[in-house]
Amino acid sequence: MMSAEEEYHLRKISREWNWEMLRILGETPVETPGLSVVFDRQPDIFAIPRLFSERLECVGFFRGASLAGFAMLMFQRRLVNGKPRTVAYFGNVRVKKEARGRGFFYRAAGCLSKEMRGGPDRHVPAVCRPSHALTSRAAVRAPRIEFTKLQLWTRKPAHRR
Repeated sequence: MMSAEEEYHLRKISREWNWEMLRILGETPVETPGLSVVFDRQPDIFAIPRLFSERLECVGFFRGASLAGFAMLMFQRRLVNGKPRTVAYFGNVRVKKEARGRGFFYRAAGCLSKEMRGGPDRHVPAVCRPSHALTSRAAVRAPRIEFTKLQLWTRKPAHRR
């Protein structure tokens, strides 16, 4: 008998999963105490990432044939220390509630980091929200990923100091 973790598996996905990904997006709001936000990306969940990315990779988290979650890796041109550079933005991570706690974030980061090594720059920094506890743990488990902290996320706005 397989464990719950073994029943789930990763595989690369693309636009053919658009409607199922939109459904999962609608079921998994960004939640904080007193606030719940659902992003409407209809009719194409890939439209905004394609606008800002040179390249886009997506991985799905499956239980059998059913999509339980997804994550995107978007290669974008950004200024890093004042110089234009391609960075990998790991985002749009969504997992159904019943599939959480099974290591999807780590497994997706590991899977997608292989895509980074095949990119135009061997040392592509990955941009994630650094305050997120999973980010630092994923960096330890996937040491080839260089997480870059953005000032936008690490500094408080001037009016809140």
